[in-house]
Amino acid sequence: MKSSRAQRRCTDSPGIPLRSLRLGLLRHILWRFRRQRAPVGPPLRSPLVLLVDDEPDQVEMYQLALELSGFDVVAAYAGAQALEHARARMPAVIVLDVRLPDMSGWDVCAALTSDPRTQHIPIIILTAAASSTLPQQAKAAGCAAYLLKPCSPDLLTRTVQEVIGGHRQAPEV
Repeated sequence: MKSSRAQRRCTDSPGIPLRSLRLGLLRHILWRFRRQRAPVGPPLRSPLVLLVDDEPDQVEMYQLALELSGFDVVAAYAGAQALEHARARMPAVIVLDVRLPDMSGWDVCAALTSDPRTQHIPIIILTAAASSTLPQQAKAAGCAAYLLKPCSPDLLTRTVQEVIGGHRQAPEV
């Protein structure tokens, strides 16, 4: 049975992982989708999501899912960078990992909630650090919701939509 040209290209490309090719294809589809659905009038502003995680693969996966759902996304890979972006860009919501290379996500959350410029921005904790006290920690830190990794992109997107829409209760995961 003959393999198609695209299949040969994906499997025969030395040094390019198949995952990268798939993400590239998804980016291209997103670009074409946005181009075809461009509004005629002035551009509408999509809600901005600040996505903070030190894992580039996860950032890319969640960023694509959120962009396909109509959000603008800016990524940060460390706590200090997240604080800079939050103060400069004023996102509609922040999705924050607890384990970051330079500071704890809880420290980032405390800095954001104590700053009058950013204290109104809802924060969603997204972490693999599962513990029995996570719901209490998230509530005490003033977070709008919490999710455990591995988290499906669809669940993250729904949670972001709910939080932006005013549903400020943490979903049970």
